[in-house]
Amino acid sequence: MGKLDFCALDVKSAERLRRLCGKFGGDYETERAFAALQADKLIRANGLTWDLILGGTTSTASPSASSGGHYELCVEALSLGDMLNDAEREFLRNISSFNEISEKQRAWLDRIIGRLRAKAA
Repeated sequence: MGKLDFCALDVKSAERLRRLCGKFGGDYETERAFAALQADKLIRANGLTWDLILGGTTSTASPSASSGGHYELCVEALSLGDMLNDAEREFLRNISSFNEISEKQRAWLDRIIGRLRAKAA
């Protein structure tokens, strides 16, 4: 997988982000600062990072469910968002920001990845 070719924002959030980013060039410093703050809050509320939104995250290897970082597995799963239920989507967005995850969280992540890969095959 090269640069990420998805954005895990729903249409309404993506449109709001577009409007907020349009204000970054406004005439007033306070307007620009407020728009940037709101945009950042929107991104983080959706469990994403600016790096993901702007396509700066790359991956050259396809991680397996039993090895590799949980972040990469979350990105892989979120790219197949239409195959996830709401609880899974929220779980993946939450743990993608963690430095480490528990054994229980890793087990759930492995089950999600296994199911998604089986359906995609």
